[in-house]
Amino acid sequence: MEALGVLALFYLGTLLLTEGARELLGPRGRRLLSRFRGFPLGLVGLLLGVASGSGTGLSLLGRGLLQAGVLSLYEAALLALGGTLGATGVVAVAGLGNRALAFGALSLALLWEVATRGKSPGVGRLLYGIGLLFLGLELAHDAALGLGPWLPRLPGWLLFLTGFLLAYGVGSANLVALLALGLARAGVDPGHALALVLGGGVGCTGPLLFRPTPEGLRLGLLLLVHRLALALPLLFLPSPGPFWAHVGYHALALLTFPLSFPLLRRLTAHLLPLPRALGPKYLRLEALGDPSWPGASP
Repeated sequence: MEALGVLALFYLGTLLLTEGARELLGPRGRRLLSRFRGFPLGLVGLLLGVASGSGTGLSLLGRGLLQAGVLSLYEAALLALGGTLGATGVVAVAGLGNRALAFGALSLALLWEVATRGKSPGVGRLLYGIGLLFLGLELAHDAALGLGPWLPRLPGWLLFLTGFLLAYGVGSANLVALLALGLARAGVDPGHALALVLGGGVGCTGPLLFRPTPEGLRLGLLLLVHRLALALPLLFLPSPGPFWAHVGYHALALLTFPLSFPLLRRLTAHLLPLPRALGPKYLRLEALGDPSWPGASP
């Protein structure tokens, strides 16, 4: 139960941090997004991911803009990949924390709420989120000690699947990476932490596959196949540590996407063909002489 409590702290901390950062970022992020197209859109997504801490939010934004016809499939995928990479900064921030910093951030959040009387909730939520992440990471060390006797016995594929299901369910690769970071601090084998991180990196595609339109389903499937194809070979490489594995994997996913997109697009178009638009396929020449036709000559 202690491990589930740690996950709950990570989830709530990430949620509050994201909400606070999003409120502070405001419409300026959307205006920045509207100025770019093509691969630079992925780099803008990276900046917005760093600022907001939410790769899931930017992925869902990309799906919405794709369904509205504002972005192409390629651009929506780049926004999702860039945003997820930028959001890995949450793990870097949490990795700096300890119990003293956790309670310090929580105390500042409370003082801010009292001083401003709730008139600027974005800053308060940001501080609350950081404090809960710091505290969760500190407690994850203790929870990992309880998992120590049986965790090394699990095969890598099962840990990968565990990370995948966790991230798929809550929509956060950061959550799984934070758990892996806590396990690594407790001395768990780096290979086990790597399997969790990679599973979480693939599973964070989950929110795109919840109740999507045909266009959104194609985006989710395209990203799922791309991330899975990258993650499986990396399982057999030495682990650089949970944080660098987390950042490196998502950086690789963004940088290799332009090369793999043509093949992925053909694959998803074959598996999930878009429905044909209803309408006349041919037009008789006689119709051009019909006075009711807008292009008919007088």
